[in-house]
Amino acid sequence: MKYSHLKRSVFFSCSLAIACSSAASAVTATVGTGVGYEAYNHADNEHSWSAVFVQPSLELFHEVLPEDGGTVLSFSGHLSTRVYESRHDQRRAGAGAALEVPLAEGFLGRLGLDIVDFRDEEEVIDSFRGVQGAVSLYWQAADRVRLGVSHFRGEDRFQDVSGEESAISGRGSGWRNTSINSVSTPGAKEVYQTTEASVLWYLNASLDVNVHLASTRVSSSFPGEGYTGSEAGMGLHWFLSEYLIVSLGAIKANRRFVDGNELEPYREDALSTTVGIGWYRGPVELRLQWFHHDLDSQPPHSSYRREVTQCVLYWSF
Repeated sequence: MKYSHLKRSVFFSCSLAIACSSAASAVTATVGTGVGYEAYNHADNEHSWSAVFVQPSLELFHEVLPEDGGTVLSFSGHLSTRVYESRHDQRRAGAGAALEVPLAEGFLGRLGLDIVDFRDEEEVIDSFRGVQGAVSLYWQAADRVRLGVSHFRGEDRFQDVSGEESAISGRGSGWRNTSINSVSTPGAKEVYQTTEASVLWYLNASLDVNVHLASTRVSSSFPGEGYTGSEAGMGLHWFLSEYLIVSLGAIKANRRFVDGNELEPYREDALSTTVGIGWYRGPVELRLQWFHHDLDSQPPHSSYRREVTQCVLYWSF
C-alpha cells in the first residue's frame, strides 16, 4: 500500500518468469526478467519523460503448513532492478513474515511485518528504507461473504541528500512533495497508519467482487507533507473459463495536506483504474494489463497522469 514511491508513469512490459518449487519444504523461488516502456506525463512538460527498461527480479516464498490445519507461518523476500536505457536505475529489495491464526468459528486473525529498501539513482531524494506492521481480522459471515478489517502502521526513512534538488516540482512523485524549498530534510522520515474495512463477495463460482474503504494519516518531517486521506476501491475477478480470467479494479482517493507556509490546507484527488486478462495453461501463464492513474492537484502544476500497459509471461516448473 504505502510502498508506492515509483514514478507516476506509463509502461509497456513483457516479462518471463521461471518458478521452481519443492513440495517437501514448501519453498517457491521465482526468477523473472522483463522489458518495457515507461512514460511519465506531468503538468509541467519539462518534467515529463519516457524510457525503455529491462527488469530482472527474484522472489522467494516459504510457508510452514501445520498438519492439523491450524496456524500458518510464512516468509517472503523479493529483489528487483529496473534498468533504463536513458535514465538511472531503480532498485527495490524487501522481506516479510506473516502469521495466520484461526480464532473462533469463522474468524481468522493475521499478523504481518514487512521491510523494504528502495533506491532511485535518478531522483535520489525519493530513496528510502521502510518497515510496516499489520494486524487483520477476517470473518466468514456467510458461505459467499467474507468481511475484514485491517490496521497498518509503518515508518519510511529517506536518504539524507541535504541540498539536492528534486527533479519534480510539487507533489508529483509518490504523493510526496519533496521539492518544497527545493531541498530535502536531513534524516527525514514519514510515519503513517491506515485503517481499512473490506468485503469479499463470491457472487457465483466464476465471479467475485471485493470492496474496501480506507483512512490514512501521515506525519512527515518534510515541510507540508503531513496529510489525512481516504479512499474507496472495488475489484472484480471473472473466470470466463478454466484457463481465462478478467480482472477490473478502480480506486478513488483524496488527501488533505497541511503546509505551514500556506494559509489554507489543500487537497489532491486521484483516480486509478485497472483492466487485466490472464491466461493459464499448464506451466505457462500469460498476463495482459492496462493501468491508468490520474492525479488532480492544486496548484495545477503538481498534477500528473500515469498509464501502464503490460504483458507478463510466466513459466513454472
